[in-house]
Amino acid sequence: MLLGQASPPPNLCSPVSIRVERRQICAQLRLLRVLRHEFASANIRTGYTNSSCIITVRRMQPFPKGVTGFDAPKVEVSAEQFATACHHAARSVGGRVHEIRAAYEQITPNFHQAVLALRDRPDRVRVICNAHHPIVAFTAPPADDREMRLRFVDCPEIAEALSGEYSIMSSSDACAAVSAELIAELGEAELIQLRYWRPQRIGDVIFNYWD
Repeated sequence: MLLGQASPPPNLCSPVSIRVERRQICAQLRLLRVLRHEFASANIRTGYTNSSCIITVRRMQPFPKGVTGFDAPKVEVSAEQFATACHHAARSVGGRVHEIRAAYEQITPNFHQAVLALRDRPDRVRVICNAHHPIVAFTAPPADDREMRLRFVDCPEIAEALSGEYSIMSSSDACAAVSAELIAELGEAELIQLRYWRPQRIGDVIFNYWD
């Protein structure tokens, strides 16, 4: 090449360019696989704040002792406190409370419950609260008193109103599988009940009809 002569433009289709681009793509794919593995190994928990749904990645903590209602020294969350919170939450979104029941009214269940009608929601929603730990979830109201299968749903507007006093469990967390790590801190009487009832979902441990 003569002095002062301009260099020819690089050949983007040359073997060297293709090899560089291929290495870059492979590196990006490896990064995506690492990220996918990290997300798959963690639980996705839904939180509610400022009328928005925020997704945070965290490992689920073990169930607190007594959450099943067995090995629990006493009822920690009063029905009166729960009823007051539900009335306040319903009014804050233009809804109203239709029915409230305290835990253990008929031996079971181990949770308080309130059925709410909301202005912007066509179907009623049931708020359930563990009687021993301030954990709240939402379900569709039962068809009748004999229905014990909990159909978990999400209700962001009520969750936001209750989040200051209660831990809110999303439907995805409630329907997640029970693992050995989650039951590690439960008492012996609780473990006996788990072996008998064999719950498959986290929500069926925290909110149950065991007697």
